[in-house]
Amino acid sequence: MKIDVKVNIKVPDIPNVIDIRAGSCLRDVLLLVLPQVIDPITGDLKEDPDIWEISYDGATIHSLPQGLDTEAREGGVLGLQLVLMGGG
Repeated sequence: MKIDVKVNIKVPDIPNVIDIRAGSCLRDVLLLVLPQVIDPITGDLKEDPDIWEISYDGATIHSLPQGLDTEAREGGVLGLQLVLMGGG
């Protein structure tokens, strides 16, 4: 099953498409694409690990009723936005 990955900044280690097994959840997807955002002990999302804003099919990860347990679907879109902040 294929999931599209849309990133606002080109990151060489992040693929444009991943192939996962049927029945996988959003946690499984993130472990393949951006494992540093998942706590290895609890399996929960690390808050603001690298300033990534994560969405799935246009909904922010925090607004999904099942959160990381949301089942991925064929043709789903994982959105990764690196939030850039400037100071000065």
